[in-house]
Amino acid sequence: WATLSPRASFRWVPSSFVVYGGVSRYHSRLSPDLLAFGDPGEPVINVRRWQDTNGNHRLDDGEAGTLVAQAGRNPSIASIDSALKAPATDEFTLGLERALSKALFVRATAVVRRNRSIPRSVEVGTTAADYDVSSVPDGNTSISVGTGVLGVYDRRPASFGQDRYRLTNVTDDTSAYDGLEIESGLRTVRWYSTAGVSAYRAKGSGGNRGFRADENDPGVIGELYEDPNATGNSTGRLFFDRAYVLKWSTAFHTAKEFLTAVTARYQDGQPFSRLVVVPSLTQGPEAVSADRLGSTRFTFNVTVDARLEQGFVLGGKHGAIRLDVFNLLNHG
Repeated sequence: WATLSPRASFRWVPSSFVVYGGVSRYHSRLSPDLLAFGDPGEPVINVRRWQDTNGNHRLDDGEAGTLVAQAGRNPSIASIDSALKAPATDEFTLGLERALSKALFVRATAVVRRNRSIPRSVEVGTTAADYDVSSVPDGNTSISVGTGVLGVYDRRPASFGQDRYRLTNVTDDTSAYDGLEIESGLRTVRWYSTAGVSAYRAKGSGGNRGFRADENDPGVIGELYEDPNATGNSTGRLFFDRAYVLKWSTAFHTAKEFLTAVTARYQDGQPFSRLVVVPSLTQGPEAVSADRLGSTRFTFNVTVDARLEQGFVLGGKHGAIRLDVFNLLNHG
């Protein structure tokens, strides 16, 4: 690829405040695992139904059943699109900074990012037409939104083993980041303090079903466009979205070299969505996202760290005794 990454920024100081901003385009460094597509050294994996006839939860001789699918990146089943485009990120920033006094300032920055041309693995050997669509209850006993049923795809046996994968770009497949960051700082002879709050939204489609870092992230090459059961409710808040983040750090030191400091951080919980396991499909059990991705969150996280320090001079040398306490509130 020959890529062009232009960047422009400005800084304007009309009086007691500063206005700044910029426009940038980035092309992220690609993971080497993309080159696995079409690599002769890659294996072909046969995926079969498993009948655990003796109930010991181990695959024994004679228990491997019907061939359902083929997986892997071997050139017999996988390739790279010759028209594959480099992923790109367009970023726009605009900010304002004001000095309220010689010791105190406040700053606000808006950031907008748009990611496009994301590399994806697309199933080209079979299509949605090779599946029968049915409905199952979504498992929620207190339905407040939606229809209460989920559409699932049941693969027809005639398509078993016909899988072919192509690394390519999908039209209109993008991810986005919109954020507002506010920061203030105070610095005097004895006091140092800084505080910040971020409100942001990271939205897109994760590479795999689930909510972990190797699933709910657009940079993961996964099953999103390989299995139609992975496509439903696949767009929403991504793994690294924490919605609201607050940070505060302050320190005070005396003329006798005694210092005390505290750093605190709050962030909203990791987003996730509820999964419903459908056991009776021809290809085997599959998990289907029952809610919009990131429609719920785990518990928020708060950490507080503290430091006490006493400096001294001994034999013309400066030294200090320091006590650091991490996770002072013992938050799990």
